[in-house]
Amino acid sequence: AGQEIGIRTIYALTDKDSVPDYSRGIIGRITEETIKKEIPDYMERKFYISGPPKMIYGFQKTLSDLGVHRSHIKKDFFEGFV
Repeated sequence: AGQEIGIRTIYALTDKDSVPDYSRGIIGRITEETIKKEIPDYMERKFYISGPPKMIYGFQKTLSDLGVHRSHIKKDFFEGFV
């Protein structure tokens, strides 16, 4: 998808030991500072969040605190997860 339609993926992991061949991405939670650094034009972008509800709501709050309009936030919940 990255080459076909220009989607950029940034991996965020809890710690680098969780993936044996980790070589790129972010360690720890995605913060407002992370978004500003990695996506300087974030106000022009759409965000797709997929995962358990608690994670989605937390990330949605981070984006809202940055001023990202809710129409630019797409959510996909993994039901059954806490």
